[in-house]
Amino acid sequence: MIVILSLPERRIILVNKAIEELFGYKPEEVIGKTIEIFYPDKESFKSFPQKHLIDSHPNETLQDENLFVRKDGTLIWAEVRSAVISENGNPEYVVLSVRDITEKKKYIEEIIKAKEEAEEASRIKDGFISAMSHELRTPLNVIMGFSELLNESLTEADEEKKFFLDGILRGAKRLLRTGTLILDGARIDAKDLKIEMKNLPLNPFVESIAEQKRKFAEEKNLGYKVELSKKPIFIIGDEYAISVILDNIIDNAIKFSEKGTIEIRTEVFENKGRVIIKDEGVGISEKYLKNIYDKFSQEEVGTRRSFEGLGLGLYITKKFMDLCDAEIKFESEKNIGTTVILDFKLAEEKTDR
Repeated sequence: MIVILSLPERRIILVNKAIEELFGYKPEEVIGKTIEIFYPDKESFKSFPQKHLIDSHPNETLQDENLFVRKDGTLIWAEVRSAVISENGNPEYVVLSVRDITEKKKYIEEIIKAKEEAEEASRIKDGFISAMSHELRTPLNVIMGFSELLNESLTEADEEKKFFLDGILRGAKRLLRTGTLILDGARIDAKDLKIEMKNLPLNPFVESIAEQKRKFAEEKNLGYKVELSKKPIFIIGDEYAISVILDNIIDNAIKFSEKGTIEIRTEVFENKGRVIIKDEGVGISEKYLKNIYDKFSQEEVGTRRSFEGLGLGLYITKKFMDLCDAEIKFESEKNIGTTVILDFKLAEEKTDR
């Protein structure tokens, strides 16, 4: 809609037929009237001179968004472009171009509302998951502690009891690992992780996690080989993050292997502290490799999948690697095996631990 106003009264002297569709008036109904009839209240109308006259300069078009009222009383949002026409240096007329943007405003408001609701839902979810994980871990630690004490007190004659206690321990450890993964995932999503980068010795980290996982490999009758570099390697990273990274990758190598040998090796490669974890397990298809870091993603899905887990381990591993400014690479072939390469920045031969 095009409107020409006379100044300073702001009376309508010319309007095109588009006014009827936009405001419900015929042109003859508004000619000679001030544009106050389009404003829902006097305060809005008073702002017109400031926006479209005082701030205007010759040959300049101003743009604004205003709330207007139609003849039938309904409110609409409109985009207003204005240009002042001056004679002898004095503003005489203002030309307005008015376009209905009500649907656009509604759409933007709906997007903002949906975003706010999604963020609130995410905050509630993260809070719930965090509380749930803490509540889960406390009793599990008690169960595991007492189970290990009972296990140590049993003799060879208590073979059946030992079998059942081992089952309890395995189940409790699985639940504890699941709870830890869920908690780490929630903290990552909530950006609530405090990373403290330090100079750290790589070999002790790898040796410690590898030894913790040795029994898991032996229970599956897998070969298990750990080769640490003879020369100490110092890297830059966060202690907890690196422990989680190594735990997840070595655990996956064992979990997804039914035969062969797990090989874990450390070395210095191209000014990086490198850890290589190799298995002869089920491998990963080329198609799925691009999705391995997706949250809750697994190559096999559904209740008939062959391996347990939530699909959080590699998601968390990748996030922790990024936070440590480190790199992770996968080389895999279906039914042949997988090699995971972890590259950390080298530090001076000095530890902050």
